[in-house]
Amino acid sequence: MDATVLYVRSGSGRRAPPDVDGLSIAEVTTAAAARDAAAAGGVDAAVVEADECGVGSVAAVRAADPTMPVVACSGTADGDLAARATRQGADEYYPREEAVPSLSDRVRATLEDEGDAPPGDVANPVEPYAETLEPADDGVYALDEEGHFEFVNPEMVELTGYSREELLGAPVDLIMDDDSVEEAREAVHELADSEERKTTVEFDLVPREGEPFPCEDHIAMLTDEDGRFAGTAGIVRDITDRKRREERLSGLLETSQTLVTAQGCEEIARVVAEGMVDALGHDRSVVRLYDEERDALVPTARGSDDPAVVGRSASPVGEGGPGRAFASGETLRLGDAVAPGEPVGDIGDTTDAVYIPLGEHGVVTLETTDPVGFEEATVSTAEVLASMAAVALERADREQDLLRCRTVIENVQDMVYVRDTAGRFSLVTDPLADWLGRDREALVGAALADLLPASEVPAVEGVVDRLREEGDSDASERVETEFVGADGQAWPAELEVSLFPSDGAFAGTVGVVRDRSELAETRELLETERDRFSYLFDNLPDAVVESKLDADDRPVVRTVNDAFTEVFGYDAEEVVGDSINEHVLPEGEHEAGRELADRQRPP
Repeated sequence: MDATVLYVRSGSGRRAPPDVDGLSIAEVTTAAAARDAAAAGGVDAAVVEADECGVGSVAAVRAADPTMPVVACSGTADGDLAARATRQGADEYYPREEAVPSLSDRVRATLEDEGDAPPGDVANPVEPYAETLEPADDGVYALDEEGHFEFVNPEMVELTGYSREELLGAPVDLIMDDDSVEEAREAVHELADSEERKTTVEFDLVPREGEPFPCEDHIAMLTDEDGRFAGTAGIVRDITDRKRREERLSGLLETSQTLVTAQGCEEIARVVAEGMVDALGHDRSVVRLYDEERDALVPTARGSDDPAVVGRSASPVGEGGPGRAFASGETLRLGDAVAPGEPVGDIGDTTDAVYIPLGEHGVVTLETTDPVGFEEATVSTAEVLASMAAVALERADREQDLLRCRTVIENVQDMVYVRDTAGRFSLVTDPLADWLGRDREALVGAALADLLPASEVPAVEGVVDRLREEGDSDASERVETEFVGADGQAWPAELEVSLFPSDGAFAGTVGVVRDRSELAETRELLETERDRFSYLFDNLPDAVVESKLDADDRPVVRTVNDAFTEVFGYDAEEVVGDSINEHVLPEGEHEAGRELADRQRPP
């Protein structure tokens, strides 16, 4: 036999071309090169390593030469790959390591049979591959045009629980309920009305014994040599595990959304316990929250009213499964880190238990009576849920602290405000609102510029910036400023600013306002009196001396008026700091001066 075989594999492929005596091998490594070689002619058959370079190379060869025999290969039997290669136009599917005859014999046989039937036009395209599909890991079947089984592989027998003899010739509704049969029939009708040759549906397979379970069915339409509908072939895969994962993820999503809106630690604990049911399907769960006063983990919520989880006692920190998990901050498991004989609570008929910390807030216990125990996927999902709960509990604690702080601020009888991170007022006490003559609720949301003159805002914001740079929640800074009342009048005030208590992140500022109106009025009055005194002091025609008694009871001169200089002839610089008696009293009168000073001394 003098022929040329086109061999298609990946550039990194290590498999040797088929050893076919008397045949020439033309090797290419891409689908494009395969298409070009087939289109150029001179090639009698093609061998495609489908598990290396994909079934796209099969389609490329078939598009270039619809009549060329094509053999798709793989290292081991793969029912899904066989079906996909067939749909792309392969005449043969061959697993190198598990099938006989050899690949070379298969290629020769294909060349000898060339022309017997165009690709894809046999009455039942699955039949030529029956030997190959027998060891496939998924269930493979073929139905005639009436929906009766014509072929099933061993895995299909295993999935259904029926024998091969019971399945062959039986209608498909033997393993499907009416709704699933109707859905599959509609899917096939849609294929017949379109250019597509394959589709995928999900259904619950009804086995001979046991409960129905979810499966995925990859359906391909079969045609006869005239292109008329001849039945269907399909690959069935048990997707129970995938559905379980999807349900877990869906449950986690719902629980995470609920945790975002949950208020308070007790409600969060309840959501976590319910989440163990929704996300994992396990209702034997107990959530214990840490009580600082008792230094113990107190049962706060449970997954059900199962007597096995009702009435659980508090767990001391460091003792038993919950206490040790909390102290270590790591997930512990019964029979592993926690020995079955240790005190872990009234576990009853529990065969497996997991203790997962909720950060610094508590521990969730998950138990099962299943002899197999928990799967690793279950434990991992529970840990994800616990981590979300720890974040929610941290938020709840922080909100509780802030609520207490706001309650204290709101009820003080001082003029106090709170500004949020955007600089807007989020709380104003009644005394401050009354002082400004404004409605308290109307002040919420106002900006600083709404209450202060524009010229005063930069100074206050500068204080805030400095406090934020320091980051000390106990620090405060005072600034004198003015507040504008409802009537537009500016009221002088002393403002003491500090950071709002938080866990480290900036949470706003607190301001304590002190009215400086009376102080300002007093200062203004004193300044007026001082100006008046200064005027009189400077303009009186009599000599006037301002003095102060020192430690020795001497009247020390602080200043004198112009009349003093004219009367006594001393300039102010000459007498300031000296005893006035030394300059104005005659000799012998100094004692009288001291007596006069004694009478001036306050009692």
